[in-house]
Amino acid sequence: MFLHRYHSLSTNAKHNNTRSYNYNTNAKHNNTRSYYYNTNAKHNNTRSYNYNTNAKHNNTRSYNYNTNAKHNNTRSYYYNTNAKHNNTRPYYNNTNAKHNNTRSYYNNTNAKHNNTRSYYNNTNSLAVTIDSAETWQHLSTILYYPSHKIPTDCLPLIIVSRIFSTKKGSQLYHSRIH
Repeated sequence: MFLHRYHSLSTNAKHNNTRSYNYNTNAKHNNTRSYYYNTNAKHNNTRSYNYNTNAKHNNTRSYNYNTNAKHNNTRSYYYNTNAKHNNTRPYYNNTNAKHNNTRSYYNNTNAKHNNTRSYYNNTNSLAVTIDSAETWQHLSTILYYPSHKIPTDCLPLIIVSRIFSTKKGSQLYHSRIH
């Protein structure tokens, strides 16, 4: 167990409670703050400011690349790709996410069971829960359907534009694929 601070290399550390400011590679159960590279970390409760690759069960804040993360409770500010069960807030690309409870501000593509706020593209989504005060009655008004004729699943409906939430409800700009 390392309970000190060091500023150079920490390689293959297990149960390392240090602050590593340069390289921390293949760390397991690492409660450190790594400011540069933290690669292949498992159960990593660190703050990684540059690269954090192939992290599993990673409760970190990754400010640049966080790739192929599984069960990742991080805030990823750039790329978060192929995330599964990802409770993050990605601010750029979040691709092929499944069961993603994130706020995606740019592209969120091929999401399934996505309870996100998507401000740009949300394409090919299944079972989308709109994060606003929408009900079937609101949708029937907006989409010009009688409430009793609204389909119970929204697979035929691809929402391609923005949702604007207001105090009086939401205005939905949409496109319907027949």
